[in-house]
Amino acid sequence: MRNSRAALAAALLSVSTLHAFAQTATPEAIVAFVEAYPAATAKLEKIPRWEYAICPTTVGLAPAYAKFINDRVKKVAADAGPPVDPDPNCNSNIDIVFTTTPQGLMDGIRQKNPVYLGYYDSSSQADEMAKVLHPIQSWYTTETRDVRGKPLIDSRNTRTTSGAIGSGSVNSTGSHLNDGLRSAFYHAVIVADPSRLADHEVGALADQIAMLALSQPASRTVCHGLPSIANLTTPNCGKPQTALTKSDAAYLAGLYKPSLGGNLQGQKTAIAFQMRAVLN
Repeated sequence: MRNSRAALAAALLSVSTLHAFAQTATPEAIVAFVEAYPAATAKLEKIPRWEYAICPTTVGLAPAYAKFINDRVKKVAADAGPPVDPDPNCNSNIDIVFTTTPQGLMDGIRQKNPVYLGYYDSSSQADEMAKVLHPIQSWYTTETRDVRGKPLIDSRNTRTTSGAIGSGSVNSTGSHLNDGLRSAFYHAVIVADPSRLADHEVGALADQIAMLALSQPASRTVCHGLPSIANLTTPNCGKPQTALTKSDAAYLAGLYKPSLGGNLQGQKTAIAFQMRAVLN
């Protein structure tokens, strides 16, 4: 990463508005993006989103860069819809870590806080999940919320968000189309290795981090057909976008649309509908 004042100034300018590009967002391309991009939770098989007010904290960079990334995540969130914690001393629920020893960091999380890896069924699966494979990689702790708003962390040992062991029972509507259950983020860890990111400006990295902070990708090896910051550090995807695109903003708007609910396919249909309304 180019750590110069000029680079930061350029980044601030480049992310002041959405990246301009010419695109043809056909209905087929939009559906393909919505089918390929989001991950569904293992417990509920629904697309998670933030219901808690987000509080990003960036470490491992000079204070000016850390603040820039935190502010960018908050700005993208404010535009998309999830709540943002205004308290500068809030308890972080999005940990953004820049380190040249990412595997050591994740080994420590695997040993001491494995719940931050996300849901796993076995120790061997947790070991695989802790492996660092990409220059920027993210892990998500999710929870299931029932019709009464009761949250239970998605874990083999189901816990409430206060840490107490939960009964594992949830209240639903009983409908197959919309059972009243929803998936939400509880915590996210985003790890970036600056030694593998030297060719990217801080503005582009901040926008990819913002996309990862607010949405969970199913894969970090897929090249998406619509222009997307998600392709920034994915190999062999052609010339990358260098800022959040209109497609990305449209996806986040659909994800955080207040009425989004129902089963997985219903969620994808609602997101695609919102994207078509924004892009065409």
